[in-house]
Amino acid sequence: MLRRFIPLLLTIISLLLLPLSAEELWVRNRPFQGQVEGKGNSMKVDLDALLKALELEATIQGNEVIFGDFKVPIETDSSGVRMVLLRDMATGAGLRIRKNPDLGTVDVFTETAGSGDKGDFSAISDSSNSTSRSSSGNVHEKPDYRIKVPSGLEYTDDPSMMAFLKDYVGQRSGGAPDNTSFEFILKPKRGNNDAVLLLMKMTGLPPLESIPPEVEAKMVEGFASGVARKGRILSGPTKLAIGGKTFFKVTYASVEKGENKKNEAYMHVSAPRGTLYALLFGDRENDFNRSAPLFRQAINNFYVK
Repeated sequence: MLRRFIPLLLTIISLLLLPLSAEELWVRNRPFQGQVEGKGNSMKVDLDALLKALELEATIQGNEVIFGDFKVPIETDSSGVRMVLLRDMATGAGLRIRKNPDLGTVDVFTETAGSGDKGDFSAISDSSNSTSRSSSGNVHEKPDYRIKVPSGLEYTDDPSMMAFLKDYVGQRSGGAPDNTSFEFILKPKRGNNDAVLLLMKMTGLPPLESIPPEVEAKMVEGFASGVARKGRILSGPTKLAIGGKTFFKVTYASVEKGENKKNEAYMHVSAPRGTLYALLFGDRENDFNRSAPLFRQAINNFYVK
């Protein structure tokens, strides 16, 4: 029966509701374990953790770390952690920095320490340009679902990017179950880089003609509990129809790196397919009312076959 899958459902909800940061620092394709402050040209990083992660040797004299003739200023925070501007480290240590705006990540690699000629932080490349299959304003169809994407949003479902995103979220949540997949993400074509909609799918549930009411109630309760662990519920769970199918919606608030966010989570279980579909949209609280209508248009044009 579906009851034995409720703990797994809670796991997937926990993964789904994990906020995606505006810019997360990775080093050599792995999440950075040190302290990070700010983003873009103002991003500061834990010097000692960065040197260890990149296996770099450096000369530290007073409040400066030296690479050849290039000196990078060091700031020590209130807890005693030595912090440096990533853009200065990129120039001094000759780092290669790659930004992926679709995933909101910044990845750092080693070039030649001391060269000072390969770390132009302002020239960060978009790694998704050559790999992701993106399009907008049309219908995207898969064997079990389809979605019509409004012209103001960009659709990305590149398999390698989706696998990377699943691994990224899984590492922050203790691992994602094997029978889950990230199907696509939607982001605005212009402007706001913090707004994103994600479809997550979990297969392998026992196929049923319909879900017993008592089991559905437990699933909805688990859905709401998963939201509560990640923030404060503003409304829901609310039962509604999307594409002629029953979904449950929860609206909740969260705080991410000091910024207030507002989020909407939608869940549908296809009993005959034995598959759970979860849609999550989130944005900064101040921008949510402007971006939500366009994303809700996409959600309302999502159809499970």
